[in-house]
Amino acid sequence: MGLTATLLLVVGCTGGLADCRELPGNTPFFETVLECEAERAATISRHSTPQESIFGACVEFDTGLIGADAEIVWQLSEDGQLLVAVLPVEDEGPLLAAHLPQDEMAGRVIRK
Repeated sequence: MGLTATLLLVVGCTGGLADCRELPGNTPFFETVLECEAERAATISRHSTPQESIFGACVEFDTGLIGADAEIVWQLSEDGQLLVAVLPVEDEGPLLAAHLPQDEMAGRVIRK
């Protein structure tokens, strides 16, 4: 890994861990893990409500992924730890546009 940056990911869950979603942060990227960790507690505090459990994690990633096709993958472990990775997206060929009815468009990507 070359130069690294750090991503702050914050997730809120309702109904135990049944319904979780990513939450916005004021600053999602940092130069160091220490800077990220300092902001993590404040961001979790800002999002905290009695109805929602909030989880946050700082993860280092290769700055070569900035501007490239990458995805952030995350999951909550059984012990309540937020596990996060920033991964390159494998090249699956060019994207093609297709005409689909409006109700079928959500979440569809067609690759050749």
